[in-house]
Amino acid sequence: MSQRELAGKAGIDFTYLSKIENATKPPPSEKVILVLAHTLGIGSDELFSLAGKVPSDLAEVLKEPGILPLLRSKYSRKTIASSNKKRRKLQVPINFKNLIRKLR
Repeated sequence: MSQRELAGKAGIDFTYLSKIENATKPPPSEKVILVLAHTLGIGSDELFSLAGKVPSDLAEVLKEPGILPLLRSKYSRKTIASSNKKRRKLQVPINFKNLIRKLR
């Protein structure tokens, strides 16, 4: 797909898309990233990573108590108490939605 085709399908100007690709403009907004991912038929996580941005839903998860120390841990496994007080082991990669459920 050409830049013009992608830009047209995503509803953005092709010159803007070119400038993003050539790094003459800063990375696009979350909204544009999501539209581009949908248009390309790919997951948005890769585009967020390439843009050096954190999606808003993940940013909310990072605000939860205990999440940052867990992510900064040098260990790939952590034991966390779930809401029913049982102990469970989490392995990286972490599914953040499930992690929040386990912390509550």
